[in-house]
Amino acid sequence: MHAQYVSAATKSMTLDFSGPSSFTDTVGLTPSSTGCSGSPLQCTIAVRLRPGKYVVNVRAYDKAPVNGAIPVAAKLLSSASNVSATVAAGRVNRLGLTLDGVPASVTIGTFPFGFAGTGFLSTAFTVGVIDADHDTIVGTYSTPVTLGDSDTSGATSVATSGTNDPPAKTLLSSSDTAALSYTGAPVGAVTISAAAGSVKSSRVFAVANPIFVADNGGTNLKEIAPECNLPGCTRTLSTGFGGIVGLASAANGDLYVADAPGQEILHLEPCFAGYCLVDTPVTGVASLKGVAIDSGVHHIYASSGGYVYEFTPPSCENTSCAPAVGNGAFVNPAQLAVDRSGNVYVADPTLGEVIKVPPGCTGPTCTLQLGGTAFSTPQGVAVDNAGNVYVADTFGSVFEMPDTCQSQSCATPIGAGFLEPYNVSIDDLGFVNVTDVSANKVYQFQAQCSVPTCAVSMGGGFSGLGAISVP
Repeated sequence: MHAQYVSAATKSMTLDFSGPSSFTDTVGLTPSSTGCSGSPLQCTIAVRLRPGKYVVNVRAYDKAPVNGAIPVAAKLLSSASNVSATVAAGRVNRLGLTLDGVPASVTIGTFPFGFAGTGFLSTAFTVGVIDADHDTIVGTYSTPVTLGDSDTSGATSVATSGTNDPPAKTLLSSSDTAALSYTGAPVGAVTISAAAGSVKSSRVFAVANPIFVADNGGTNLKEIAPECNLPGCTRTLSTGFGGIVGLASAANGDLYVADAPGQEILHLEPCFAGYCLVDTPVTGVASLKGVAIDSGVHHIYASSGGYVYEFTPPSCENTSCAPAVGNGAFVNPAQLAVDRSGNVYVADPTLGEVIKVPPGCTGPTCTLQLGGTAFSTPQGVAVDNAGNVYVADTFGSVFEMPDTCQSQSCATPIGAGFLEPYNVSIDDLGFVNVTDVSANKVYQFQAQCSVPTCAVSMGGGFSGLGAISVP
C-alpha cells in the first residue's frame, strides 16, 4: 500500500479494510518511519490481504498507539475514506491512497485597500488551512474550503483556480489559489469568509470611498476622490440645487440630498454624467436642515423646523403621515445620523445638545442627552459601526464619545486647528471627515488624532462648504 501526504505531526494510523479479509490494523507511523520520504511526505506500508475487492478507510493521528490502540486524546490529522481497491493473487498489489488533511482552523491572508473609482482584477490572497497540531495542510483537504463574499452589489467577487479545476469559490487543495476582484464602485466594508465545514474565519476588505460635499452655498454637489488633497481631484457631480442642507450616503454609493428650497429629499445614483436623479422619495418638508438614512434605506429621517420626521417611502413620503421622533425634545434640530440599531442622533445647536432617540421613541421622555455640557453649538453628528458618536461643534471643536456617554468627561476632543467645524462624517476605515465653513476646507483625520498636524486638508477649490457624507 502506498499512502500519500502524512502530516508532520503523525504518530499513528488506523487502516480499516472491508472485504474478503475485513480487519482493522493500527500502526505506529511518523514522518521518519522506514518507507517515508519526499515532500510532500509519502509513506509505503505493507499489508497482507486475501484476493478480492475492498473498501478502505485510513485515519492518521498525532499520538502513538498504546497497547495497539489509538489514545483517546489523539487528534485526527488526515484521512482517506471509502477508497476502492482490488487485490489480485500472485503479485505485489499497490494501493495508492491520498490522505486528505483534516482542517482544524482556517486563516485568510491580507487584502490590499480598495479605493472607490479605481478597481482591480484577480488580486491573489492566501487561505491557510491548519490541522489540529497547527501545521499548514499541504495537499488536499478532507472537507473543501468554501469562500464567501458578503457584497451583493457585484462590486466585489472572489474566485478560485487550480490544476484540479475547483468549482467557483471552492478550494480543494493547498495548490489552489484564491483571488479578489473589485470594480471600483462605492461600497462599504466587505467581509470575505472561508469555511471548511464548521471551521470558519473571515476578514474585512475595506474600501476607501470618496467624500461627498455640498459647495457654493449648497448649489453644487462635489466629490473628493480617496487620498485626494489637491483641488485638481475634486470634481462636480451635479449642479443647480436650490440649497443642499443635508447629505446621506448609502453603502452602494447612492446619495440622498436634502434640498431646502425645494422642500424635498432627492435620491441620486452614479451615472455617466456624475450623479443623476432617480426619484424624489420625500416631498413637502418645510425648513429642511438635515437628512439621514438607515442601513437598508427603509427609513429616511429629516430635520424640519423643531421636528425630526421619520419617512417610510413609498408608503409615507410627506409630513402628513410621518411620525415626529423624539417629539418635544428639540428646539432647532440640525444634522442627523442613524446607527445600525435604528437609533437616531440629533445635533441641536440652539439647545447646545446632542440627543439620542431610540427606535419607536416619539416623545421627549425616551430620549437621551449625550455629552452633558461638552458642546456649545453642535451642528453636525455622525456615528460609526462600533457605536461611537462624532460631533462637529461650530464653536471650534470636534468630539468623539460612546453612544452611552451622558457627561462632559466622556466626550473627547479630537482633531485640532479648526475654525468653524460645521458637519462631520466617519468612514469604514476610521477616518473622520469635517467641513470647516470658515476656512472653506475639508479635513480628514483618524479618530485618535488630537493635534493639528494629523488633520489633512482634502480636495480644494471650495467657496461655500456645508453638508458632508461618505458611503
